[in-house]
This record gives sequence, C-alpha cells and structure tokens, in this order.
Amino acid sequence: MTTVAAHAALAHVPLVKLGQCRRCAAGATSASRRVAELCKFRQVVGLKSARAIRLPMRERKLTVNASSKNSHAKVAIVTQEPTGTGAVRLSQENLDTIAAAGNVHCGVPTYSRTLTPDRPVIIHLGVGGFFRSHQALYLHKLMQRGSKWAFVGLGVLDFDKPMYDTLKGQDYLYTLASKGDRAPEYTVVGSILDMIYAPDDKTAALERMCDLQTKIVSLTITEKGYCWDSDGNLDFSNELIASDLDNISQPWSAIGFLVAALKLRMERGLKPFTVLSCDNMPDNGHVAKKMCLQLAEKIDPKLAEWIEEKVPFPVTMVDRITPITTPEDIQDFKEGAKIEDGWPVVAEDFTQWVIEDNFVDDERPKWEEVGALVVEDVMPYELMKLRFLNGGHSALSYAAYLLGHREVHLALADERIVTFLKRYFAEVEQTVGAVEGVDLREYQYTIIQRFSNSNIKDQVQRIAQDGSAKLFNTMKGPILELLSMGKPLDTVALAVAVYARYMAGVDEEGNQFAIMDPLKDKLRPLACYMYAIGEDAACSGVDSSRAFVHEVFGREVSEKDLFVETVEMWAGIVRSGKTGTVLDSLCRVVRGTLDDSFDDTKRDDMVTYEDVKNHHTTHHATFTDANMSFDSIEDVVDSIDQEESKTTRLIKGLPGVTSN
Repeated sequence: MTTVAAHAALAHVPLVKLGQCRRCAAGATSASRRVAELCKFRQVVGLKSARAIRLPMRERKLTVNASSKNSHAKVAIVTQEPTGTGAVRLSQENLDTIAAAGNVHCGVPTYSRTLTPDRPVIIHLGVGGFFRSHQALYLHKLMQRGSKWAFVGLGVLDFDKPMYDTLKGQDYLYTLASKGDRAPEYTVVGSILDMIYAPDDKTAALERMCDLQTKIVSLTITEKGYCWDSDGNLDFSNELIASDLDNISQPWSAIGFLVAALKLRMERGLKPFTVLSCDNMPDNGHVAKKMCLQLAEKIDPKLAEWIEEKVPFPVTMVDRITPITTPEDIQDFKEGAKIEDGWPVVAEDFTQWVIEDNFVDDERPKWEEVGALVVEDVMPYELMKLRFLNGGHSALSYAAYLLGHREVHLALADERIVTFLKRYFAEVEQTVGAVEGVDLREYQYTIIQRFSNSNIKDQVQRIAQDGSAKLFNTMKGPILELLSMGKPLDTVALAVAVYARYMAGVDEEGNQFAIMDPLKDKLRPLACYMYAIGEDAACSGVDSSRAFVHEVFGREVSEKDLFVETVEMWAGIVRSGKTGTVLDSLCRVVRGTLDDSFDDTKRDDMVTYEDVKNHHTTHHATFTDANMSFDSIEDVVDSIDQEESKTTRLIKGLPGVTSN
C-alpha cells in the first residue's frame, strides 16, 4: 500500500465515537478510529498497528501498518487533522446552522428533500466525484428554482459501499468546492434524495428501476463499466457479463442492471425509461445502446427488438475536471466552509453539458434553464471535447509521469509537455469540424489554462489510469481519419509510443510503479518486449509495436502499416534515449513556431518524426537501459504485481477514481 492509497482509504471512512469502535483502545486518535472503521466495514484493510506520535503545533501523525487481503502493506504516514475548526457536521438537521454561518457562498438546499410519490426520479448508476460535481449540481440548481425532479443513487458493485455509507450518514447531502483562480466557492448540494446499495438486495434495486416514478436512468460508470472489447463489442468473456447471462434477474454489471430492469418493464407492459449515458466516450448513448442490445439478444431476441424500438439512448457531452478527494481537501472544507463532510467534492470552476433531446415522452428536467445545451446533434461538441480535452489529458499524462511529474498543473509548467500537447492538438484539429459558437483555437488555449489550474492539483496517475479504454475512445477515430486524409499523425503516434513505454510499469530510472488499466495483464508484457525491458526481452521491432497497437485499438488500426511503423520509429528513439530527451528535441524543433494564443503562422507546418530524429541524433548521446536489468519480463511483471496487489483493491474501490 502506498501513502497515497492509505490517504485515499482513510479519507472516505467517517469518524466514529470512541465507544462505537470495539477495536480501538481508549485514547485512540480519530485517524486510528478511521482505520479501524475501514477494517470493520470494508474488510479490505486490516489494522495491524496504530501509534500516535506527538508533534509540534498540536498536530499528530499516525503510523499505520495495514494489509490488503493476504498481502502485507507498507507503512503509511497519515496526518491527523487539527481540532478546533468549529466545523458543523453535514446533515439535513444542521442546514439552517450552516446557512446562518455564512461560509457557504452558493447556499444550501432551500427545497423540500422528501421523496414524495409525485416527484419524477432519475436513478443514477455510478455515484462518484464527477457525477456529484456535474449532473447532480445541475439538478440541484433546478431544484432551487422549484423543479420536482430528484436523483436516487444506485451502487451496483461492492466498491460503492463506502460512498453509500458516507452519503447515508449525512442524509445524502455533500459539499462541493468550485476552484478557479480565486478563493473556492462552496455549495451544499441536496439533489440526491436516496441511494440504493444493490448488493444488499438486487431485487429491490430492480423494482425501484421498474417503478414508473423512475423516468430516466443515468450513468457515469467510466469506459470500462460498459464491458466492451477492443473491437467495440460487448465482451462476453468479462466475468460480470458472464454472471449476467447466468441469471439476469440478479445482475452484476451496470449493463446487466439496465437490461434486467428493461426486461421487467417489457414483461409488465410498462413504458421504458430513458437511458442517459454521461461518460466520456464517443457516441456514449449509442455505445450504451449497443451493449444493452447485444446482452439482450443473448437473453431474449424479443427483448432486444423491444429495446431497439422503444428505448431512447441520448448522446451527451460532459465536461468538468474533478480530481479525487484527498484528506487535505476534507480538512480544507472544515476550515473554509466550516462543514464536516465525510466525502466532499472538489472541481474546477468550468463546467459544460450538451444533451441530445431524445427522451421518453419528452420527460426530462429543463436543464437548459441552468446552463446546459439541449440540442438535436451533440456530435460536433462531443468530438471537440473528446479529441482535445480527453485525448490531450491522456496524451500528456504518460509523458508527464515518465518525466517525473506527479501533479498535472506542475507538468504544464514544463515547456516540453506544453509543446507536445500543442503539437498533438494541431494534428487532431484536422479531424474536428466546425462547432457552432466555438473558436477551436481559443478552446485549445482554454484547455491548457484549465490543466494549469494550481488550485485543483489533479494527479497525473488519476488521468493515466484505464489508458487502454481512454485511448481507444479518444485516439482511434483521429488515427483512422488522419490516415484516410493523408495527413501527418506523428505526434499522435508519439503519444501511443509513450503510452506503451508507461505500460511497461518501470520508469526510466528503473523504478517500478503500479498500473491501473483493464488490459494491464495483456499490455504490460507486450510493452516490455516493445522496449526490450528484461534481459531475455529481444525487441522484434515493428512486430512488437503492431502487437501492442492491436491490443489497444483492434485490427482496424493495427493493419495500418504507416501508423504502426511511425509508432515503432518513435519507440526506437525512446529505446535509444529517454522520453525526456525525445520531448526536448521536439520542443527545440518547434520552438518559436507556437505562441500561447495559438494564432501562429507556422502552425500548419507539421513537425514530423524525421525532424525530431535528426535533432535527437545530433544532440543526444545514446542511452542504454543499464538500470533496467531484470532476469526476465516475467520478473518485471511479477515484481510490479506484488506492489499493485497492495494498492489496487483500495484505490479501485473508491468511487470517483475516474477521468473526466
């Protein structure tokens, strides 16, 4: 377990009174009580020891020695928050007290939060940080205006339990901090009126979805939650989908819950609900529909026909950078908002939502009254955001990590990262059509400013996780379109090559690091071969790069020789040096051709692999992988697995560990 993992785990366990915790002796610190509660309720971390150490300034640190299942964890140091902040515990009962204190700039809920039968309901799957900073906030603003609509959360997997327990313990209220270049603005959000934890009673969860009070079922389950393969089809080998097929009346996956609930509605002669995907994927509504249809076809072809004919799956574009909540954030809320919130949310001050107007009987909230765009065609907005913001986020994350950056805003202070990102934008821009009311160059500039927001402190590893799914969704389209247009795509190929280097799980100083990716077991050995990491790893050149590209993007891309060869050429430069020297060469080649406003005259003169190779060969000595000597690729994989086994169960179990 890393320190970050311990911090993340402890951050989301509510404090308990001393008498409630049998495992803590008298005098135990609040942090140790949190660890004990984590043991008690999640059964993931076992408390081995907790020793409070007195420090100056009335602070304390707790040494926690924990374990994940059967794997012993490293020692983590967790800072106990100072006392005496005057914070009020967040609850419905305390809203008047919180409002009277005047520390919540954007107010508290003034509407009724009783879930009466006359309220139209949206059931939401995937109650994490992004949902709470985005869709739940939009509805909160509408409810402040008198709207009757309300959210009911639905947790479908075991890792939803901490969020369920935390929100239930504070009447499903939470606090949001919007951070720009000024002091944060705090809002207490109350649009979630209830939450269901499906593993406790899946039948009851399905009945709630079948209730005609439920008009919409929305999703933020991340790309991997759709359980699709690299060819864009439902992965029937996925264990969750296989379990759905065994007994659809007791589903496991989010897709399974959708299909099971729609099946019940069809069998009962009820009209369907609208399925509203709010995940960062191209054609997210169409993807959700395709996955549901493919599962339904296996269960009952008549069900698939009914879904095809009756169920709307609107496409949406969502945007708001929302990092993982840290213990420091929780303390900031206590000191700034004077609110004790077990799981608050921090987000940037920018937000955007574009929604296709396609709902059952036109029943939906009037989101356009609070800033959303409801349009007939979302695609132009979606492509713009996915290819610039999401694709750019992923592209920079792997390069930034290999260059030693751990926070996004610090990476954006590195000229090499900014230049790489601008060149990436310049290539991808050729695949993005005109968007009504948007200046694409200004949009790109705004993205870089948003990434540079020092008040957000987003983690590079957060946006780097699940890369195979993210690259498939954000880069496959541009790759194929640039190839078909005969346009250069050298920087896009470089982004893929650097991603492959990252997936080896060993940095350029020989240090191992944990990878969180749904295809890590397949991609890590391929990446090690591609970069000849391991004594008996002999890189096979373009064949090794083709194998990696195929696993990420599928046959449609891996059969494109020009792209695969370009990826391999970049990999060859990285093998002979370091990622940093490659980006340094890129930066020097293009220096002076781009300014911060993106209105340069040389922007269309694309920088190619050959330009960088020539500079790199001239200015950088050959680098050998002397620090990366392992007996075999299997040793590399095994050593990283040992490190990951201590952390991934914790980190993956935390809702909100997603990139939006």
